[in-house]
Amino acid sequence: MNFEPCSVAKDCLRTYYCVLDDMTYSLTRCKGEGVSELFVSHLTSLHRASCSLSENLLTYSSWEPIREIALLIEREKKQGIRNMRRALRSCPHRGNSPREYTERFELIRERMIEDMRCREMSERINSDFIRQMLPLLEGEIRLAENALCFDLCPALVPYARSVIESNKGLITAMRKLICILDQSCG
Repeated sequence: MNFEPCSVAKDCLRTYYCVLDDMTYSLTRCKGEGVSELFVSHLTSLHRASCSLSENLLTYSSWEPIREIALLIEREKKQGIRNMRRALRSCPHRGNSPREYTERFELIRERMIEDMRCREMSERINSDFIRQMLPLLEGEIRLAENALCFDLCPALVPYARSVIESNKGLITAMRKLICILDQSCG
């Protein structure tokens, strides 16, 4: 496929803002009887956004290091959605009070969306993908850390911890790649 560079970058950016708008809307529609259900609903919205951004990158980028990360993100997040839903079905109780969790979530959501909207884009697809993904992955970490402060269903605790660990690894790898791409790190 031969794409006009400027056109491709604009298409990618347009898709990014559509995904961001969809994710923002989806996060306002999340429902749940307790922390566990809300956590799964919120994280599912973020995982879907991660998958959409990864799929968008894979359409246009041929740089193997970033493609590998995008494929890993897509695979992990899709499997994560299935695992969380399966774990949630095994939760004996779901009705713990989510008020404080929800208040903290709102702060996490606002910060993440603000960070995502304010990212400076370079019209370089690979660099922009990383700049788009970093606040999303950081938001997932904060969301999981928040959930672990509450009466989260025991079946979801390992998944929340794995999100934190996996995303930290992804962030480290992506920061190394952005240094290579931007040649701005010493």
